[in-house]
Amino acid sequence: MKTFDIRLWNQSWRPVMNIYGANALFDTGAIIPVISLPKDLLERRFDAKLIEENISVGGFGGGKSLGCIYSLANFNISVMHYRILECFVPNNADDDFPIILSAPLFYDAIYTINMKEGKMSVIVADDKLQNNEFIIKDLAEKICVQVNGVMLQR
Repeated sequence: MKTFDIRLWNQSWRPVMNIYGANALFDTGAIIPVISLPKDLLERRFDAKLIEENISVGGFGGGKSLGCIYSLANFNISVMHYRILECFVPNNADDDFPIILSAPLFYDAIYTINMKEGKMSVIVADDKLQNNEFIIKDLAEKICVQVNGVMLQR
């Protein structure tokens, strides 16, 4: 088992961290990660590949957002490495939180959020540190994700 801490931004009442120079909100209610960074940056930095266009995803302040599903290569959250990370890239960027990290990204991990100390502590098995895969399986009927071969759905 490996324990690591992620520093949280102390100016927010929500768990916000800095990843790749952008504010990343850890949203325990989110199923899929959302990345509102420019598509050309995603293509250059993460070798992003378009998976599906014109997708409508709910949960954005009670509404829906239109965008695309992209597959990113080599995405890191602190010491956790995702060889493949599929995410929703909305057409309208979120300037406050360009990255939203969903709870299933931490599937099989134990995490605690300590706002007083400004940190998120994560305990994860050593084999979950490298080469993780996060795949979005079905958007037509339900949002389903597959994390390292395990299907998760609402």
